[in-house]
Amino acid sequence: MSPSNAAAPKRVTPVPLEQEAIESETTKSGPGEDESTAVQESAPEQDTGQDTEQDGQTDSSPNREAAKWRRRLRDTESERDKLAETVTTLQRQQVESMLGGRVRPAALWAVSELSEMLNESGSPTPELVEAAIEKAKLTLGIRPAMVHPASLRSGAANTPPRQDPWEKAFARPER
Repeated sequence: MSPSNAAAPKRVTPVPLEQEAIESETTKSGPGEDESTAVQESAPEQDTGQDTEQDGQTDSSPNREAAKWRRRLRDTESERDKLAETVTTLQRQQVESMLGGRVRPAALWAVSELSEMLNESGSPTPELVEAAIEKAKLTLGIRPAMVHPASLRSGAANTPPRQDPWEKAFARPER
């Protein structure tokens, strides 16, 4: 080796983001792997305390640290999205429970958005739900169901009870 080669430091080439994403996917433990394999694969992220003497950088290079933060960000974002979906589902269920059979939920959601029925704290309020119900009734032409009063019946409904002839035959004579 010549002295000029020994003094020149080795250059580290940055890894493209696509390759980092592929590598990060392979380090996650799958259903067939046990935890010891996952721990062994994630071990290179830890600083071993040995300097590699490549441009004065240690094993935890900025690229590796950035990949770790990107992975944590993706995990946090997916957890946030799941929680937001759960909250939205619960809010929709609460609004649907306030309908009381006056309109079907599909009619309400066809003309209104969930955000129109939420107050500043994100809770559905009865007043806003009532306004959305009225909007659905007006927009879709929903009329209240016709309720017939009990007093309007035909004359056939008030017939006297039918008497069994055998009962009449063995009944006590009326005096």
